[in-house]
Amino acid sequence: MARGLSTARRIAACAVAADLMVGLAAGLVGGSAMAHEVQPATADVVVTGDRLEMTVVLALEPMVAGVDLAGLFDTNASPLAGEVDRLRALDPAALQAAFLRDWEGLREEIDLTTGGTRVALQLDGVDVPEVGNVDLTRQSRVRLSADLPDGDAPVTIGWAPRYGALVIRQMEAGLDGYTGFLADGAVSGPIARSERGVLERMIETLR
Repeated sequence: MARGLSTARRIAACAVAADLMVGLAAGLVGGSAMAHEVQPATADVVVTGDRLEMTVVLALEPMVAGVDLAGLFDTNASPLAGEVDRLRALDPAALQAAFLRDWEGLREEIDLTTGGTRVALQLDGVDVPEVGNVDLTRQSRVRLSADLPDGDAPVTIGWAPRYGALVIRQMEAGLDGYTGFLADGAVSGPIARSERGVLERMIETLR
């Protein structure tokens, strides 16, 4: 990017690029010819003074099946393609149960760190759509949260390369919000705790 651009303009450009990537990924489900294309997961993140909340939208089936999405463009190329197709045909409750059985192991491969300390994520809920056209990707929603240790150290987020690419968008942080596209197990840049959260903590301390 050209030198001399303001921080706000660079952030805005990154946000536009990430939104274009998400839009492109969503467009991949437009026809059965692209039904098994691997799409990046998207994570909307809110970070306040002492808490992080993250909603991840992704196809649960490859994750539950154990497919390695690193460098994979089509799940049909995986030896586990048949298992992915089987999971696509499960009703929401059954797929949710399969995910919950694997959650403790999956959680270990999601890295949330602040101030050099790894923080455990809590699973708040899993929303799985009804079975539709099983030839098309089903996008589920995983809601996560974490209590952050005292301080104002920013957080970083990453996950195992086998989960594929991840788009992170920091919400409720204005133009200073972090936006990033992570591939091959990359870790995000620092995601600052929002001023709103820091002020709330200061007010609580003064009471």
